Amino acid sequence: MNTISAVTVNFRETAAIGGNKVSKPQKPEKPPVLVDPPEPVAKLPRPVLLIAGGSRKEKGLPELIHYLTAGGNNAFGGVYGVDKRAEFEEEFKKNPGNVFTLRFSKQFGSFPNDAGDVKQAVEDIRRMTGADEIDVVAECKAAQTMREYMRQGNDGVRNLLMIVPPNHGLPVGGDIAALVAKGVKFLHLPIKSFQGYPVDKDSFDALSSFSTDWSLGPFKGNKTVHAYNTPDNIAREKEVLHSLTVVAGEGRNLLSQQFGPGLPFPIMRGDHSVPNWSAYLPHAQNFFFDGERSIHGQVKSHPEALAKIAETLLSDGAPKKDENYLESSPTVGWVMARSVAWTASFAGRISVASTSISGNPIGKTGRALGVFGAGLSVLEGSVQLAGAITGDAPGGRTRAAIGGLSKFTQAAGVAAGLAGLGWPAAAMIAGGLFVSALTN
Repeated sequence: MNTISAVTVNFRETAAIGGNKVSKPQKPEKPPVLVDPPEPVAKLPRPVLLIAGGSRKEKGLPELIHYLTAGGNNAFGGVYGVDKRAEFEEEFKKNPGNVFTLRFSKQFGSFPNDAGDVKQAVEDIRRMTGADEIDVVAECKAAQTMREYMRQGNDGVRNLLMIVPPNHGLPVGGDIAALVAKGVKFLHLPIKSFQGYPVDKDSFDALSSFSTDWSLGPFKGNKTVHAYNTPDNIAREKEVLHSLTVVAGEGRNLLSQQFGPGLPFPIMRGDHSVPNWSAYLPHAQNFFFDGERSIHGQVKSHPEALAKIAETLLSDGAPKKDENYLESSPTVGWVMARSVAWTASFAGRISVASTSISGNPIGKTGRALGVFGAGLSVLEGSVQLAGAITGDAPGGRTRAAIGGLSKFTQAAGVAAGLAGLGWPAAAMIAGGLFVSALTN
């Protein structure tokens, strides 16, 4: 992908924002990575509210504040909090700006709770600036808060940009968090704080809202997020918004920041927390960026992503569809089916490898799973080798070629194991799986 020319990345303790210095947050945090735009961002057509993801931030998204205000065409207008409305308005009268951030009233509130803060912020900023509508840039959890805001029937937002949004949940990580939260509530455990933050029922409701949005008849994996993805709610979002844009990272294995290379499932690749298919929305403009800063918490300082956000705001929600634009993505149902197939395939390969080592006979089920695993390995390997030949494979030809050969090695190992070759078969399967994990 192309990189932006004349971009400098600086690590600073504080940033010059709107002529003032941003004081350090109350909780110690790493200094933000500040990216200077190639040239100052032109005057934005309307006020912009920036909302950071995760837990409450004293001053959220400093990287984006700096990018939009560097050069002086736009000015930082302050941090809005529903508990400090009077102070915010008084400061705005002294130093009016057009770029604002939102500080939530709760440290880690549920989507409905935080949506109430957004509603008040949008109303007050519109009133104070005289704007009919404002634009909003929301990161991760805050993106889902914005979907709740619209689901409640609110408007006043023209262009909504989502950064690394878990629009279909957080596979594995979110599922574990939801399971723990539900367990705490069910068992009435006396937990009052988490990582130094106070928590209550509303906080555990928030944690319960990050599980994967799967559906099997009447059963739903995440009822909250599922409600956002219904046809009726999507129609509502299309009606309320002038434009909806997703900006996310790609090219990282799921959980690669937590467990070495992460889970080697191509379908789960994304920013290491949110797979592409989870961030993607069919009624949005979807842009995915790879490279050094494509990790979940770093996309907000990715030079190309920042440039795309500024372009979207300046063009009234009509950015150019460049090489980062994703036209389509697998549905959640397809992803779930693919994941089940991969799991069965993986179990088959492991079954053959273990029986090859132990010398025990393999049963009918293990044999069937082994054959299925070998077949899927051949299919995946063929796709990777084809990508290596055409040059279309992610990560380059060499990586794709090695990955493809590792899949064929696994298939050959399964065949050898079913033929009773023992340790050599197990070594081929294990070696193929290891190389595959490194090259996926």
